[in-house]
Amino acid sequence: MLKDIDFGVQYDINNYQDVAQQVFPKLRTYCDKYNVTFLVTHHLNKTGKTLGSVALDATVDGRITLIENKSNKRYVKLQTINRDFPELDIQLKKLDNLIFQKINSIEDDELSYEMTSFIKYVASQKGIDFTCTDIVLKANIPMSPKRFGRLLNSSLELLESEGVHITKCRTADNRLYHATFIEPSQNKDD
Repeated sequence: MLKDIDFGVQYDINNYQDVAQQVFPKLRTYCDKYNVTFLVTHHLNKTGKTLGSVALDATVDGRITLIENKSNKRYVKLQTINRDFPELDIQLKKLDNLIFQKINSIEDDELSYEMTSFIKYVASQKGIDFTCTDIVLKANIPMSPKRFGRLLNSSLELLESEGVHITKCRTADNRLYHATFIEPSQNKDD
C-alpha cells in the first residue's frame, strides 16, 4: 500500500509514530496543495481490525468498512465513520455480478451480522444477564454499546422468533437485560 512510496523521509509502515508523524502529514500536504483526496484501501484481520499500524485509523478523516456476514456471505455491512458527518451503517445484499442492494437489517426477517453474533452467544450460554457494554465485548460485536442497545430494542420480535427471549431489568446504576435461549422448534408458536 504505502510502503514503497518515497516521501523523502525514512519510515516503517507498521510503526504508529512513523505513520502518524511522517507519512500522513506528507499526504495532507499533497491534499492541501493539489486539492485532492487520498483513498487508502486496506485489509482487515479476522476480528475486523486494521492490519499493521493502527495509525491508519487514528490519522484519517473518515473510514469506510465493508464487513461480510460470516453466517451468510451474501450479506455485507457498509459502515462509515467520519469526523465531519454522523456514522452510518447500511446493510447490503450481494446480487449477481457483485451488485449490492441496500436492505433494512430486519427487512424480510433478515438478521444483521450483529444480531446473528448475539444469538450465537446467547445460545452458547443458554441464559445470561448483561449490559450492552458487557455483551459487545463478550460476544465480539463490532459496534458501540449505545448502537447495540438501539438495535436490540428494535429487534425484540425478530429475536423471539429465533429463540432469544429478552427481559429488561433496570437498576439505579445499570440497564440490565436477561436473555434466555429456547430452541425455536420448541416455541409454542411453531
